[in-house]
Amino acid sequence: LAIHFDLRDLITIETPVFSIDAAGARIPGWQTKYTSLPAKVQLITEAEVDERGLRGGKGTYTVIVDREISVLPSKDRIPWQGGFLQVTGYRQAQMIDQLPIVEAESVP
Repeated sequence: LAIHFDLRDLITIETPVFSIDAAGARIPGWQTKYTSLPAKVQLITEAEVDERGLRGGKGTYTVIVDREISVLPSKDRIPWQGGFLQVTGYRQAQMIDQLPIVEAESVP
């Protein structure tokens, strides 16, 4: 199926973690959940948007992955082309000839 779906991209999926510093404050960080995961990242739609005072392109992506994975929508992210794709959803394969799909959006 990897050849049929042309899974040539290798992605990393990160999940948020928090550590405590010496003063007891929470320090946010990221931990790698999956690395070198064969995938195909496809841009579905793109629009010019204003978010948090920034103007930029916001894209909607589907990411076809080679196996079932566990992701947390609105928490996990995918580093991609110098930015990040925020995971917004996940669809499991419904048939044996399909692969799972991660839905994501680029963050301007």
